[in-house]
Amino acid sequence: MSISNFIITEYPKEEFYKDSGGKNSHLSFTIKFLKKIIFKKEDVKINIYSGNKLLEFKNDKEKLQSFQLIKFNINYKDFILHIKFRINKVSRRLDHQKFIIKISSKYFNTIESLPINVLSKKKRKRCDDIYTDSNILIINLEKKIKKLENICKSSMEKIKKLEKSINSINDYIFIDSLPSDDFKDYF
Repeated sequence: MSISNFIITEYPKEEFYKDSGGKNSHLSFTIKFLKKIIFKKEDVKINIYSGNKLLEFKNDKEKLQSFQLIKFNINYKDFILHIKFRINKVSRRLDHQKFIIKISSKYFNTIESLPINVLSKKKRKRCDDIYTDSNILIINLEKKIKKLENICKSSMEKIKKLEKSINSINDYIFIDSLPSDDFKDYF
């Protein structure tokens, strides 16, 4: 029996830096099934492909050097399968072939990831480069601060004009409210 009624709510990223982020760095699949899950962990097979070629491993140690399953969780209540994994091989070592993860079982149709390019770590920009990401952020923040200062200055000028108008209206109301015409000459 094969279930084809599922929604993939989280795909693995298409670019993964295996040496960035430490042990918390991983890729993940989250699949929401629309029908009750009747399979177990043993019924699910995860294969890793380099391009179109299935990667085969001689033993578990060799498999761990290339692929590491971090978490495999089946939530029977909400019909969700969540898989976290790492790819420890770099695409460059396998002729720049991107990796594809296929999850299969007799209980549902095969689920395939988008091609994943695995790199060692992000290349850092030179420190002497004037336009590093942090410098660009600082420049943008300075522009925003200047803009806010201009807005505040303009608002303060408007507030002063309004205060003058209110004061003149108050003076006019005060003079009109005096009981006798004799006092109006003093104000």
